[in-house]
Amino acid sequence: MQRLTWKDYLAWIGTVLGLFVLFLWVGDFGKLGYLVQSPISDYISNLWLITYIAGGGVFSVFMGSLIFFAVKFKERGEEVTIKVPRAKEDLFFFKISFPFLITSSALLGYDISLYLSNPVTTMNYQFVIGLLITFEVAVLGAIIFVIYKAFYSD
Repeated sequence: MQRLTWKDYLAWIGTVLGLFVLFLWVGDFGKLGYLVQSPISDYISNLWLITYIAGGGVFSVFMGSLIFFAVKFKERGEEVTIKVPRAKEDLFFFKISFPFLITSSALLGYDISLYLSNPVTTMNYQFVIGLLITFEVAVLGAIIFVIYKAFYSD
């Protein structure tokens, strides 16, 4: 069993703090600059800031720990072997997956072009676009799984 040294604890804390600063920076440090100055908007802004910082703390502890432990305790015993798809059954995966990939890419491009041509859309149309994009993400996940099975042996 591998024990953590003081350098490991410093790296862990550095990863967590780095992700916390990155989270705050991406969100403009929780500032809501678009609110009109009023007592109610100041109250909402203060509540948002507290919630944003607390959420950033939870995010950074969880993701920082996940990243640190994934890197620190990565299994280094055996190498991953990649097989080259040469058999007919391996090429069958490509015959199925690439038409789906091209179709889903075309649908996504069509969705984006429709939205860019008319950004003010109705709720029904936005719902249909959401359903199409959900379908496309599911198809892309299936394609990734098929390609993984084609190249990597368990």
